[in-house]
Amino acid sequence: MKYFLSIILSIGMILNHTGMIHAEAETVPNGKKTWTLQSLNYGTITESTYGDRIQLLVFADMTKDSSGNFKDQASADLICSLAFSGWTAVDGELMTLYVCTGDDGKSGAVNVSNMLHGSVGYADLVYGGDADALVKELTGGKPVYPLCVVYKDGQFIEKWEGAKSDSDCAPHVTKYMKSGEFSFFDIITDMKYNQTEARKMLDMVNELRTGNNSWYWNDDNTEKIYVKDLPKLQWDYGLEKAAMQRAAEAALWFDHSRPDGSGSDRLRWATGYPNLLSGENIALTMVRDVDIAQSLLEEEGKPAGEQGHRRSMLDDWHGSFAAASVVTSEATYWVQLFSYQLSDTPKTAAVDTKKTSVIRARSTIVDDWQTSAEDFTVEENASGKMSDHTTLKLFYTTSRGWKMETETRTPLSWISDHPEIVSANGDTYKAAGGGTAVLTAKLPGTKKTVKCSVTVLDEADSSASCTAMYRLYNPNSGEHFYTENIKERNALVSYGWKYESIGWKAPKTSSSPVYRLYNSKGGEHHYTLNKKERDALVKLGWKYENIGWYSDDSQTVPVYREYNPNAFSNNHNYTPNKKEHNALISKYGWKDEGIAWYGLND
Repeated sequence: MKYFLSIILSIGMILNHTGMIHAEAETVPNGKKTWTLQSLNYGTITESTYGDRIQLLVFADMTKDSSGNFKDQASADLICSLAFSGWTAVDGELMTLYVCTGDDGKSGAVNVSNMLHGSVGYADLVYGGDADALVKELTGGKPVYPLCVVYKDGQFIEKWEGAKSDSDCAPHVTKYMKSGEFSFFDIITDMKYNQTEARKMLDMVNELRTGNNSWYWNDDNTEKIYVKDLPKLQWDYGLEKAAMQRAAEAALWFDHSRPDGSGSDRLRWATGYPNLLSGENIALTMVRDVDIAQSLLEEEGKPAGEQGHRRSMLDDWHGSFAAASVVTSEATYWVQLFSYQLSDTPKTAAVDTKKTSVIRARSTIVDDWQTSAEDFTVEENASGKMSDHTTLKLFYTTSRGWKMETETRTPLSWISDHPEIVSANGDTYKAAGGGTAVLTAKLPGTKKTVKCSVTVLDEADSSASCTAMYRLYNPNSGEHFYTENIKERNALVSYGWKYESIGWKAPKTSSSPVYRLYNSKGGEHHYTLNKKERDALVKLGWKYENIGWYSDDSQTVPVYREYNPNAFSNNHNYTPNKKEHNALISKYGWKDEGIAWYGLND
């Protein structure tokens, strides 16, 4: 006998309601801003209409040009993202209002209504050409769209430009919400799809719809309600893309609520599906058998209150269908999606391989992270992704209380302590100049951070009239080391030395050589212009390693020498930096030993 576990849920269509506004502002004696909003269908809305809530106002130019395209596509993209986000209309706490601006605010509000397929209420769709004046007042000059502001307790308390999605807005808004601050992040992982099996569900669903078994229980389980003359559903390849996304999400977050808290509207927008979704069935089995999954979803032996999946399959309004399946080491996940209409999407081959999935999640799901980042070295002008050098494991609890963990290539937002060496923009780094920088990123949903040391090696300039002197630091011994030899520099970096960029520039030759010596007992190097000092150290057992470089006979740039009397070895430092020289002497107790030699200007 085969044993298996099945868990099934069903859901209908959910609409998210947000709003649109147009505003004119007036400053009243107490300093508070008041504004009047003209609704598309339901009259006037003022700032006090939702005065008991935090209000997010989104100013956007939603007019179209003569070709029917939005004049400001960024505004349209932001409105879609916010309207379908699932968090921007929190009952009793937050009210999201969109201010349609431009030459004709009313037409802009109508454009939004058509674009969102009725996903916002007309009572919140407002317009008016004078909103531009308010934007100018808020920005202190030329209107910028889209513009987001938070209005609370009669005041505009925060504003930001350049938002591309609701992910950019959430940190600004949710910090004022009682329910708590959150942000969004991407879980990036590989999923093994099982689409050849999933596509078999179309015939199974149509067999239920058109056969003698097309019934469901009435409310009190006393009568079977038979459904007659149902048309066969058609496979929708555009809807399959949305189903595959939901299957990947279900494998990580087995629930009809998505990991980011949004509903079906955002799913279809994010996957480019043009029609409304009208139903979703999900199931989990411990085997990959599509017959078992379909049998569970049909719920023939269940009472009326547990036949939601069955009723979705027998709904006479449904016209198109798609299913998806993801196989993990623990279970197989199944998703069925229904839509009223069939999209005009070309046929595609079934996917039965691993594919990378990007699953958007709210930071509030995070229990903990397990992280590591490898320090690495790059050449000057190199760029890349920090996620290629970072390992992340996410621990989280699903809405059903399941404790889960997953490996992810989630891109983080990194900050560099030395952007002149390595600059960072989100997950991307750019090597700007020689040296070592430490990059730090905050992990979503926690106070933890991850750090990575990035060393940039300057490129050699064969045409230069001078020699670059490279400075390195050994964190284990405390020694600073100086060399003009790129191979030596790179070898030391590979052994764990920190590259600290170019210390100074030296002439290629002069009448003033700088001698290099090594003490094998103390494990340190010493450098000097003085032949007597060189010879004395050799008599004491130091090894003479020849001329290291040359000093500038014109004495252009002094290189200072400091001595640490508290260190047994590695107790000399050399620098042309006057601030570093003075700090070592005045703050850290080093002794000033004057000028060691001279370098050149850059």
